[in-house]
Amino acid sequence: MRKLLLGIALAFFSIVGYSQENYVEPRNIVVELRSLNNYCSGVIVAEGLIATAAHCEIPNVVNVILPDGTVLPGVIVESNTDQDLALVGASVHCPCIPLATSLNDPGNASLAVGYPFYPYIGHILWSWGQLQGVDKEGGILSQARIDKGMSGGGLFQRNNDHWELVGILEAYLGDTGLLSRSVPLDTLKEMLHHHGQ
Repeated sequence: MRKLLLGIALAFFSIVGYSQENYVEPRNIVVELRSLNNYCSGVIVAEGLIATAAHCEIPNVVNVILPDGTVLPGVIVESNTDQDLALVGASVHCPCIPLATSLNDPGNASLAVGYPFYPYIGHILWSWGQLQGVDKEGGILSQARIDKGMSGGGLFQRNNDHWELVGILEAYLGDTGLLSRSVPLDTLKEMLHHHGQ
C-alpha cells in the first residue's frame, strides 16, 4: 500500500511541476512529540525549532522522534495557549518548507500530515482535502482528514513547484474528522521573529 501511495504521489508531483532543487517533502519535516502522558505531532519550521499545538500540554522536556526514527530531547521554548501554538527547541535541521504568505482559494488542494495516535503509533499519515477558507476567528478550514495525535502537524498547500506550510493542525470538527481546523501562521511568524528567525 505504501509503495502504491508513493507512486501516486510521484505521479502527482510530475504533473504539478516537480523540481529536485527546491522540493522538500512535508513528511520529512513532520515529527512525533512523545512524553509519558502526551502524544502529539510537530513541524520543523526553522533551524532548531519545531512548531506544535499548545493544547497538547507537552511537558517542558519531551522526546522528539524524527521520521527516520532518531530520538532527540526537546524543550518548550515558547507557548501561546490563546492562539494554541507552541515552539519546541531541539537539535533539528533544515531544509524546511517555506511559510505561506497567503492562502490559496477555497477548492484548492491541501495536505494534512501528522502522526495519529490510532491505530498505529509511530506511523505517519497524510491526507488530501480541499481548502474551505477561514472561519470567523481566522482558523483555516480544510477537508483533509485528521485524527487524534495529528494535532501540531502541518497543513500544506502547493505554490507552483514547491510546498508551503499554511497552518498547524489543531482539531477535527464533528464526529467524522473530515473537516479540520488549523492555526494560521501569523502568531507562529511572530514567535519565530522572537527567536531570531
